[in-house]
Amino acid sequence: MAKKPLYKVLLIDDELIIISGLKSLINWESIGCYLIPPASNGKEALDMIIGETPDIVICDIGIPVFDGLEVLRKSREMNFNPVFIMLTNHENFHMAQQALKYGAIDYLIKVNLKPDMLINSIENAKSELLKRKSICKLASIEDYLSQNQTEVLVANLLTIIKSSPQQKQDLLHAYDLCNEANIFNSYFLINVYIKPSDINNNNLLTFTEKDTLLDHEKDIIKKIAKFFFDDYLILPQNKNSLLLFIYNHSNVDKMYITQFYDKVRITSRNLLETDVDIITSDIFNTSDQIFLCIQQLEDLTNFYFYNEISFIYYNKNYISTAYDIIDIADIINLLNVALITHNITDLQNIFQKYMDLILCKKPRKHNVLNYCINIYNYTLATLQSIGQNETFIHSFSNPSYAIDEIVSLQTINDVFKWLAKIENAISNYNILATTQGSSLIESAKYFIQQNIESKLTLNSIADYLNITPSYFSSLFKKECNRNFIDYVNELKIKKACQLIQENKYLIYEIAYMLGFDNAYYFSKIFKKYKSMTPSEYSKQFNINTELHSKKECLIKTPYCKSALIDHTISKCK
Repeated sequence: MAKKPLYKVLLIDDELIIISGLKSLINWESIGCYLIPPASNGKEALDMIIGETPDIVICDIGIPVFDGLEVLRKSREMNFNPVFIMLTNHENFHMAQQALKYGAIDYLIKVNLKPDMLINSIENAKSELLKRKSICKLASIEDYLSQNQTEVLVANLLTIIKSSPQQKQDLLHAYDLCNEANIFNSYFLINVYIKPSDINNNNLLTFTEKDTLLDHEKDIIKKIAKFFFDDYLILPQNKNSLLLFIYNHSNVDKMYITQFYDKVRITSRNLLETDVDIITSDIFNTSDQIFLCIQQLEDLTNFYFYNEISFIYYNKNYISTAYDIIDIADIINLLNVALITHNITDLQNIFQKYMDLILCKKPRKHNVLNYCINIYNYTLATLQSIGQNETFIHSFSNPSYAIDEIVSLQTINDVFKWLAKIENAISNYNILATTQGSSLIESAKYFIQQNIESKLTLNSIADYLNITPSYFSSLFKKECNRNFIDYVNELKIKKACQLIQENKYLIYEIAYMLGFDNAYYFSKIFKKYKSMTPSEYSKQFNINTELHSKKECLIKTPYCKSALIDHTISKCK
């Protein structure tokens, strides 16, 4: 009974008689193989290797375009690793030996080839494939174990960090694991802040897209850290920052960390147009100093929160600020009353009072963020009690994302921007609660009419109104009984008709004037609303199209462009 075909085999030779001979020399299925279409030159061979990923390649050395050795070498460079068996004649025997050095497992002399020799070579190739798969599996296991070891190390280090010096006796196992890895031998902490303002101010991005951008930024930081530091661990942080625990790195000083910062900053600006700031602790050498290291970083975090210096290397002067705790109970009570009575002026005064209080008392960063979370939760709870929470969620953000957003605020300026955002959202709630959204839609229509020659999107209108794009879309459809994009396109086509009748511009010029990406899309939209193309529309009004045709010719014939322009202008005169 024939064995089930398991291995794909590619035959490569420029002589059809050799290919035919190889096909009929043995019963391929009986040895668990099947043949894919052959190749006759080096280029075809590589295309087949890439497209079909054969397990075994039987390749003549003397093929055209580029020889068999080059096929073997190029496939290795592209990380395609089928097992190669080389075919050769007596005169290029030395090349067959060279092929073995490149990784081929055997060579066969075509004139003396016998069935048992080919079968034996195929069996060797199959054994080599099994060996390679075992090696790959072992490498994967080692990677997993290495990754798992890192995760265990991070978990135990976090356990230590979240405890206190007095609890050391209860954490001896965690200390032993960390000491065995030598992570307390010359270590320090770096916190890399990804500037949220650079990302949040881009209103064309969705929440998901912003998170993806942050992930890309973190990948950049990790790769640069790997280049600068031999050993480091990444400790969990909020989404806008990355905390690195650097260890076992000698000769680290302020200058070296500055170089790391410059590399991250320049790369981030060039690749993602984002910016970063860095704070770093002093360097420590024993496990008992881990709590001092953590305290330094917390002090630097609070200093950065109020001062926002781009690069902070630990200095005792940065921890001299005294931080107070404030009571926001009065602010919460006033906020509840203002929400229920829809008093926008009182709301503005309440938020200003809260910001003044923060600047006066300067509470620690984590306290300020907790106050913001309380304000958000109390606002949501009050609106829920009067049945208006959905309006607030639509115009601000859903609770799960809002808390993540607050925790990710890095500086006092970020906090004030967030407070301005929630104040606007509450103001929108008051408008919506009293007018059912009609005034918002009227504002949107006015903005659209004033900016009809711009590229108008849901995001741009929602940003103007300080509400979310999804809420604006549903509100517009509810109030106007039509989609936002249909409304905008209809207005743009009306404006286009006016411009065509003026006979001053080309069709493609009108398309770009009205914010369309290209004339083809403009023509398609025009036909949808007018049941004819822009050119057909212009002929209805007996508009002279001579100028249009000559100028359109300019687009298609870029050579002698200045002469054509001069000629066109003279004809216009």
